[in-house]
Parts: sequence; C-alpha cells; structure tokens
Amino acid sequence: MELQSFNSIFELFATFFLAYVLIDELTENPFISLMSEKILRKYRAIDQIYREIKSNISGHRTSLTNLAQMSQVRGHAEYVNEIAGIEAIMKSTTERNEQSFAEIRSSIRQNYITRCFVYLNAYLFFYCFTILFFSGLYSSVETEKTWTDDHNVRLDNSLALFLALSFIYLLVGWILDKKRPVDKVVTKEKGILDWDRINGYLVASILFIIFLILSGCSFYFNWHIIHFETYPYHNILVLVSIILPVSNFLIYIIKAFKRADSSMPNLLAKARTYKNDYLEELREVDLFVYKCGKLVMPKVVPAAPELFNNNSPNP
Repeated sequence: MELQSFNSIFELFATFFLAYVLIDELTENPFISLMSEKILRKYRAIDQIYREIKSNISGHRTSLTNLAQMSQVRGHAEYVNEIAGIEAIMKSTTERNEQSFAEIRSSIRQNYITRCFVYLNAYLFFYCFTILFFSGLYSSVETEKTWTDDHNVRLDNSLALFLALSFIYLLVGWILDKKRPVDKVVTKEKGILDWDRINGYLVASILFIIFLILSGCSFYFNWHIIHFETYPYHNILVLVSIILPVSNFLIYIIKAFKRADSSMPNLLAKARTYKNDYLEELREVDLFVYKCGKLVMPKVVPAAPELFNNNSPNP
C-alpha cells in the first residue's frame, strides 16, 4: 500500500477543510449546523411547524383579498373599515412568526458554534498538504537512485512522529472543545475583532510548524520512533494518515447528533407554543371571514363558526 496512491483523497480532504473554515468565517451558520439542518434534517419537525403557520397565514391573506374585491363587502362601510384592522393583525402575526422562528434558528446556530472545531479543520488543511509532501518524498525513493531503503525507513519514522503529534493535538481539541459563549457569537456577528479566534488559528499554525520541524529532525537525525526495519508498519501508517482527518469529521457528526437530541425538546415545545398563539390570533380573522361569508352567501355558510376552530393535534 503506497501513500501516493491516495493523493486525490488528501486533495479532496484539503478542499473540504478549507471550505469548512471559509463557511464558518464568512457566514452566520457554522458548517455542523448546516449539516444538522440541511443534510441530517434533525430539525425538520420545527421546519414543518413554521411552514404550517406560514401556509395558514397565506391562506387567510388570500381569503381577505378575495373578500375585499367582492361588491357585497365593498358596499358595507363597517366591513371595509374592519378589513384594515384584520390586515394589521395579519401583518403583525406574519412579522412575529418570522421573528420567533428566526430566534429558534439563532439558538440552533449558537448550539453548534464551538471553540476548537474550526481550528482543528484549519490544522487538518495544512496536515493534508504535509501528507502530500510525504507522498512526493516516497515517490522520490522509488525513482531516485541516490535514495536508499534507509531513506524509506527514515521517512516512515518521520511520518509516524508527525501522525502521532497530530493525533495528540486532535485528541486534546476533541476533549477541550465546547460551545462558545453567546457574547463571543455576538462579537463575531457584529464584525468586531475576535482575539480568541485569532489566537486559535495562531496556535494551530504554530503547532503545525513545530510538528513539521520535529518530523524533519526525525528524518535528518534518524530517530527510531518504531523499528520499521523489523516490523512492516508502513501500511498501518498509510491507513492512519487517512483515518485521522476522517475521524475529526465523524467525531463532530456524533456531537451534532447529541446536541440536536439535547436541544430538540425545548425548541420543539417553543415552536408548538408559537403555533398555538398565532393560530389563536388568526381566529379573529376566521370570524371576520365567516361574517363576510354569511353576507355573500347567507344560505350556504353554516350558522356558527365551528369550522374555524384550530384544534388540530400538534405534529
């Protein structure tokens, strides 16, 4: 198993990690939040409630528009004046519905804004290019006559040290990582310089340089991390070099599931409360539509507005 056979995979990983860092820095949604909402669909129940309320409001607005155009309604001044008040209720309900669910989405985003994940991905971006560099060196061992098997063993030891140090850094990041405080999130959204983030990238860059220097020293001074002359561990090194970046992604997918499961009950209860409140407000619109309906078609509309009771079960 040769490391250079997996160059395209590491190029793909590097692109992914760079994309993650850019998405996290340039957009309001952390990448893991996008994963949970758009791909894993962990919050689809909340989205369904939002769409149901929005659809209900849209249906009421269509009914009001149609009634306002009917001659029977336009001929009664009291109905014309009441339509303006009903439209104000509709506008208020629409705005508050958008604001309420925007707050829920903001809570979801804040739930996924972490301290370390973006820095680990920035480190892994450099990591992938380093593995590609090692891959080039292994290719040189095969093509250059001046390189010997001893150089191959040195490369294995150098790569083993780099992988070990990278794993330690990732492990520490996974253990120490937690949600960022809300004030730090607000700082980022306002565009204020966030020194915590700058320091995070700086630490990742400095550690990467230190690990690279130590790996170079291992090659130059022929440090024996593992006795590769005796044990054929090269294939294991290749597998570990691939598993490390993948494991970081999987760890945070698991964290995304756990955070969604822990926050979902409260967010869903809040969404259902909004739904009940807004549908109750729309009952006044229902009653007005009923009154207008009796005016337009007195023999068709039922005698009581039971049709407009919103007693449908919550999703």
